[in-house]
Amino acid sequence: MAQVVRTIDTPVFLDGVPYHAQVCARPDGHIWEGWIEFIADDGSDVRRTPRETTQPDLDAMVYWATGLSGTYLEGALARTLTKPAVTAREVAEPFFDEPDRP
Repeated sequence: MAQVVRTIDTPVFLDGVPYHAQVCARPDGHIWEGWIEFIADDGSDVRRTPRETTQPDLDAMVYWATGLSGTYLEGALARTLTKPAVTAREVAEPFFDEPDRP
């Protein structure tokens, strides 16, 4: 089951709209796969990246998530523009159970 491993307080902007990011992960066999979800400040738009990383365990995933820079997040949000958005919910859970598939 997917879980949020890090929430990022500093918003990332897309066309002037602030998005808050959360790093999500799930076990996939003997590894963990991680992706990033972006939630518009007003809750009107939620986007997810394809799988951004695989890590050997949850601790390694959390460590990876703590190193994400603002520049990385901007690029990740830009990569979500090729996929349609979904409507946000006000919960502290992943919106998706897996990363986006290309």
